[in-house]
Amino acid sequence: MFCPKCNEEIVVTETEVWCIKGNMQFSEHLAERLNDCFILKTDEPKHLQFSFQVGGNWFCPKDGVKMIEENGYINCPTCNLSLNEFIFALVERHPHK
Repeated sequence: MFCPKCNEEIVVTETEVWCIKGNMQFSEHLAERLNDCFILKTDEPKHLQFSFQVGGNWFCPKDGVKMIEENGYINCPTCNLSLNEFIFALVERHPHK
């Protein structure tokens, strides 16, 4: 899995999930949801549309490609999955150095 903020490969240990480059530890819940939606595909991201532009650079946790923001969604051009469900947690609760 790739970091949605910087595209680096995420390090998974027995007890933690980290983006080493950004010195960012993922909460257990966020890591599990990203894995379920983007890697295992046992669930889908919640269908949330923003009424504002988020901005910044975002990367697909599955494909590692830069996501495209348009029409209220931040979607991967390869797998077409949306990162919208995760934006609040990534911005507010997971600081990336």
